[in-house]
Amino acid sequence: MKKIDINKWDRAEHFNFFKTLDHPNYSVCANVDVTGITEIKKSIPSAPRLSDLIYYCAARAANTIDEMRMRIVEGGPVLFENINLGFTYIPQGRTLHANCVAEYDDDFEVTRKAIEKARLDADKNPTLKPEGGAGQNFFYFSILPGISFTSACNPWGNPKRDSIPRILFGEIFEENGHKKMPVSVEVLHCFVDGQHLAYFFDGMNKLCSTPQKYFNL
Repeated sequence: MKKIDINKWDRAEHFNFFKTLDHPNYSVCANVDVTGITEIKKSIPSAPRLSDLIYYCAARAANTIDEMRMRIVEGGPVLFENINLGFTYIPQGRTLHANCVAEYDDDFEVTRKAIEKARLDADKNPTLKPEGGAGQNFFYFSILPGISFTSACNPWGNPKRDSIPRILFGEIFEENGHKKMPVSVEVLHCFVDGQHLAYFFDGMNKLCSTPQKYFNL
């Protein structure tokens, strides 16, 4: 974690302006082409869970953008080197979800194993407050099965302290021969502008539509 020198930061005015608002967060929803990763699931019997592929693609795309790795810590802006995954999961034998945390790595297999361990931990000890989940070094992920939504919003804490982006994934549908998935990204305007979300969606589209370039499966 690196503290940002606000006196030398070209975004200082924007940060200070939006931090004063009661509702400085906003959401953008767009459809992502997931044809490539759905083909992996169809053609490789031993392929990972589709959710693992989706989470990895989103985390990798977001981690390439500095502004999506910025957070508010102790009232000031910081930049994390890497952002980990926080995600919802319904443990075995339950109907209510638990929260899970997993470390991100550029190596998909390392990330996949961390996600699977987090699920197994939740099966044993389901909770909304998993160990290691109290910081700001996360993206919050959740899947809304059965809903191809066109907009979404999330619960937030105090935005002067809670600066974690929320990313929701909806029901996959077919359009013009391609598999599409709605993705909603909710962020703080203190850090993230529309152009940064455009970079995120572009990166995620490339990862999900041509996974053979990024996955060793």
